[in-house]
Formats: sequence, C-alpha cells, structure tokens
Amino acid sequence: MISIKAATDKKHLILSAKGHADYMPGNDIVCAAVSALFCTLALKSQKAKLLPGDSFIVLSNNADNRAVFKAVLSGLCAIAESFSAHVRVEVGASADKINFFQNKCQVI
Repeated sequence: MISIKAATDKKHLILSAKGHADYMPGNDIVCAAVSALFCTLALKSQKAKLLPGDSFIVLSNNADNRAVFKAVLSGLCAIAESFSAHVRVEVGASADKINFFQNKCQVI
C-alpha cells in the first residue's frame, strides 16, 4: 500500500509517500498514476526526494503553489478512492510528524 501524507504550515506545503501499490507488479497503473502526480508537483518544489517507494516534496506556501498542491492532492485522493486497497491519503497530517524527512531531500 502507498501511504500518502499531506501537511502544511505557514511556510511550507509538504507531501510524502511511502510504500508500493502492489496493484499489478510489472504493470502497476496505480503506482504510475501516483508517481506521475508526485513528479508533476516536484517540478514546483524547493526540495524533493523521489525514489521508488519513498518520496517527499516541500513547496513554499504561496498562492501559486497552493493551487498546484491542491490539484495534485485532489488527484491523489481520487486515486485513493478508486483503489482504496492500494493507496491511503492522510490530509492535514502534522507537519512535525513528517518534517524529519526534509533533511534527507535533494534540492532540485
């Protein structure tokens, strides 16, 4: 299962994902969909780590980034609704709980 957590604070928008969908190994459309949305958001990021089964993105909290963040998050929630056995999204996760990943991110 892919576990996705979204958090915000006054300065940052944070999205993390861990795990694998295991929908159809070798031809996993669920994983591909989640990956495509994460890669799209990473184009706007300050920091990103995109690895198989372990991704983390940090954006500055401004109006433009919030719009992209909400669009990507909406897509991820739609995937989770359709494939609930393979994707879980936690919106409003505490930034403190997932912020420890930030130090491991690569600047892009």
